[in-house]
Amino acid sequence: MLYNYDSYKLYLLDGNSKGSARVKVTMKEEVDPDILSSSVNVAIKRYPYFAVYLSVDSKGGLVLSYNDSRVAVIKTSEQMPMLGERLVNGHLLYLDYRGRNIYFNISHALAGVRGYMPFVFTTVYEYVRECFGKEPFAPMVNRPESPILPGELVVPNMEMIRHLFRSFGVEKRQGGLVLFEDIFKEHLSPTKRSHEYRTYEFDEEPVLEYARANHTTVAGVFLMLQAKALDNVVSDRDTPLCGGIVHNPLVNWGMPLAHSDVETHVLLEYNRELLRGDTKKLGEYTKAELKRQTKPEYTGNLFRRYLELIERIDGSYGLNAKRWCARTGMLSVLPSSAVTYIVSYGGIVHMGELEEYVESFYNIIEGNMTLSLTARDGKIFAAFMQSIREEKYVNALNEAFHEAGFIYQMSGPFRQHLPAHNFTY
Repeated sequence: MLYNYDSYKLYLLDGNSKGSARVKVTMKEEVDPDILSSSVNVAIKRYPYFAVYLSVDSKGGLVLSYNDSRVAVIKTSEQMPMLGERLVNGHLLYLDYRGRNIYFNISHALAGVRGYMPFVFTTVYEYVRECFGKEPFAPMVNRPESPILPGELVVPNMEMIRHLFRSFGVEKRQGGLVLFEDIFKEHLSPTKRSHEYRTYEFDEEPVLEYARANHTTVAGVFLMLQAKALDNVVSDRDTPLCGGIVHNPLVNWGMPLAHSDVETHVLLEYNRELLRGDTKKLGEYTKAELKRQTKPEYTGNLFRRYLELIERIDGSYGLNAKRWCARTGMLSVLPSSAVTYIVSYGGIVHMGELEEYVESFYNIIEGNMTLSLTARDGKIFAAFMQSIREEKYVNALNEAFHEAGFIYQMSGPFRQHLPAHNFTY
């Protein structure tokens, strides 16, 4: 591995990919931009591995180098800057604000949800401290002055993986229906393309009751209900649906503090008979597959494939060759490329006394059909993205939630404003 581990994700970006995330944090009072600017530039010192700029070396490799410029904080507008450009001082992250909302724009080259949320909460902590002159009790939030934790900078390498896990194959999965009809509409008619998202705020208890009654998990509940909703509206009534969920296995590998975005994929292949049958059997199947595909041995050998791809990228010369190697090689890394929809579950977040100042937060991530979830203080916050401007998917999803007995409030649609990367060096 010649380069920063996280930079390899950037080779996969094409003209339609943003490769970024946007976190929406709604405060209970209007945001002060001067204090916000001060806060994020204090917080970033706790996370120097996120203070970087992007360049290309003589071999065409994408390099992340330390950037000591200030993190930009700007007012939300229709035309937002790209990650890495001069308007944001070359950083791969920046903040914007409007009213009570703070938006964190972050490159996936820095981390995934598990890796970048501590930076978000440290910034919010510092904002509250500077704005209100208080030291909120938040034991699970890194204070800006706290040191980098042992193991925080660890990145698993091939030697480590070979030592931890014996070599065996990972089965190739069939996958499920790809929404080609939507993809064609999106590309052929820009007016049909959606650049929006909707938010959901669920009461947590009915979701937990549904999970218990159907012998599954919170993540499993939303994987099941998304599949049931799609089964009611897609034109192909026979092809299986495939729900994908991204899994970061570092905790199971004994690296709970590592910030890197090590990704493996759990794929749930739902045949239509199963979806239309007994819900308990559907829940048991979902829970069993989540358990099986997140075992350390399974995820370790999936990740081994990705490390082998990184070695092939390193062996290629020139940026275009490295990109081609990454995009074609990824097909051999994933157990299946036929994923119908994605559910992302960030788990439960404990914010301590910051709860008094924060109303809600949502992770907005890229995807043709994506539901991103985080739980907090008896609530589950979800953001739903789709690639085309059609109400049928939202209506079907709402119907599935209603039938499950969930109590929720939906808002939106809102503009995504997901930033792309600036690759003009």
